[in-house]
Amino acid sequence: MLRRPDQDATRLALYPSLDYTGLHRALVQLFDIVPLLQYGVHGFGQSLLHTMSCLVPFLEHSLIDTLPYLVASSLATFPVSLHRDIVNTLCHYLLPFTLSPDVENYTSSSITAIVMVVFQYTDVTALHCQLLETVMSRRRMVIRDLFCIIAHGTVSARLPAAHLLFHYWPALNPSSADRRGHLLKFTALLRHNHHHLLVF
Repeated sequence: MLRRPDQDATRLALYPSLDYTGLHRALVQLFDIVPLLQYGVHGFGQSLLHTMSCLVPFLEHSLIDTLPYLVASSLATFPVSLHRDIVNTLCHYLLPFTLSPDVENYTSSSITAIVMVVFQYTDVTALHCQLLETVMSRRRMVIRDLFCIIAHGTVSARLPAAHLLFHYWPALNPSSADRRGHLLKFTALLRHNHHHLLVF
């Protein structure tokens, strides 16, 4: 039921009538104060991510769909020690319920930005692979997202995007023999043009 937005009313009717939306608003505001904390940031951030994950079943999809980008953006302000927790939250508690190949929503529209943020703010390749494989299991043509990051992303996000592009689609990476063949053809073309210029 959690994967189907059309089942929101039936799903929410199963739970006690409490102010889950108010709790969601409060948690979103807490994400904004993390950069202001001087002590206990790791424990606070961990508890915040855990509480947000637990709240997911009690929210409407209009709110759930905004959570992946919110959580991914926390990579910019949360300590490095929480990067694995952030990616785990995305891969296990948010994206499986918000990303679908057949549904267009806020998550599917922002997934390229979500991947780019993760590539930009953490340099752990295992986390990059974990996120990308989760996205590939729930979305068609992920290769377009990588091309978009390579073309328009930040400098620090382009390198892992290119690396993973050739890792998951090795056929796109020409072999050294192919590259040598292209170089020889290019050199021959230059000589041919140079000869014509001399004749002219």
